[in-house]
Amino acid sequence: FNVVLDARLRTDGDNVLRERAATVLRGLGTVDGRLSVSEAPDQGAIDAQTWIFAGQRTLEQPAGADPRNQQAARTLARAASGFISVDATDARLHAVPARRAGRHLGTVVVGASLAPYESTASSALLGSVILGLLVLAAIAALSLWLIGRALRPVVQITAQAADWEEHDLSRRFYAGEPHDELSSLASVFDGLISRLAQSLRHEQQLTAEISHELRTPLAKILAEAELATSRDRSSQ
Repeated sequence: FNVVLDARLRTDGDNVLRERAATVLRGLGTVDGRLSVSEAPDQGAIDAQTWIFAGQRTLEQPAGADPRNQQAARTLARAASGFISVDATDARLHAVPARRAGRHLGTVVVGASLAPYESTASSALLGSVILGLLVLAAIAALSLWLIGRALRPVVQITAQAADWEEHDLSRRFYAGEPHDELSSLASVFDGLISRLAQSLRHEQQLTAEISHELRTPLAKILAEAELATSRDRSSQ
């Protein structure tokens, strides 16, 4: 936006110079085949800088013109046409040839300050930077809110898992059909817990069966040991 605006402002400034030069050309005439000023350019206008050259002679020039602009105007007059920017004075000059009957009789050079255009461009740049920062801040705040809202189920799952006891395998994270990534993850965890609970139940059942099977032999061994001990005591 700022690049386009800057280019547009430069184009508008050049168009203003072209119109001003065309106005000055309409006020020129000829006397004995030489260029003359029929109507003096309006040097009293704001930021009006107009030079009229007839060969090496200067027919008109702005009062109190900066010497650097003066030198740039003479240089541009020798080229007879075109634009030139004077960075030292922040000015832009435009030259057009003055022709009559196909003869080149002189050159009109008009100038204008670039300060208003640069001020507009700077204000637009500052405004766009501020607007960009505000938009970035709003996007960051919205992103944090959306991320926090999206991860809220993960936080709840983590809190539930931390609150459960080691053998509290009857509880589940999610009940129902999965409808998004987080519910699918909770369902996977629930399936894992179900398999762990089933393995634990098998382990407990196997332990109970082994204990039952070993109870009678151990009782016999214990009875025989007590009988042998009592016999030893009797023989003594």
